[in-house]
Amino acid sequence: HKDSYTSKSRKQQLQEVYMSLERRLEKDTRRVSIDNKFSVFATYFMPDAGHEFYNMTATETLTAMKRRMRKFQMIGVLENHQMSMGLLKYLMDPNELLDTGFWKSAVRLENNKGSKKLKQSDVLSTSDIVKAIKTRKPQLWLRALELLDFEFEIYDYAVKLHRQQCEHFRTSEPFYFNSTLEIVGAAPSDGVMDPCQDFLTGSRVLPTYASMLQEARAAVAPHYFD
Repeated sequence: HKDSYTSKSRKQQLQEVYMSLERRLEKDTRRVSIDNKFSVFATYFMPDAGHEFYNMTATETLTAMKRRMRKFQMIGVLENHQMSMGLLKYLMDPNELLDTGFWKSAVRLENNKGSKKLKQSDVLSTSDIVKAIKTRKPQLWLRALELLDFEFEIYDYAVKLHRQQCEHFRTSEPFYFNSTLEIVGAAPSDGVMDPCQDFLTGSRVLPTYASMLQEARAAVAPHYFD
């Protein structure tokens, strides 16, 4: 709950994050398939699978999840939130019966600053937490990355499908696509930005799992020689 950190400093909050992550890593409840590994998101993507997970290898589970994802009518990506809302508008409001104000409001990401009781200087963002774990707890960061290899593969595949859906929207409905960009605020002011993939190739390039893992292993290596 957001009020649980109201009286705690940044240092105290980070200590709780470290402890929580340690517990999650020690008790990996997602390991249930034949080769002892599957994504924690499997039951979300395949809610009707039931006990078949116990008879599937991790690779089979991943393949089945990707097959299910290809049937999704729309896949949104938080890093491309504006265009994700554009795709949702394309799916839900093709005749533009809803007031544009509804979609403009939907595009605005909630600015989660927690309780007003919490000092602004004590507010921790997700990026603050990730940075702290990477720099102060490199071994913990490496363990988390190694555990989340399937999750990263799922995310990369979701991004691929998101881009395909966006490109289909652009080519099949060019006029509607361009008008939607204006509504959701994804239209480039300079006419250069690609709303379907700029979040991958722009100034804030998302790192690959392989590069993150390599960086984490390099950061941990010196500790083994202390």
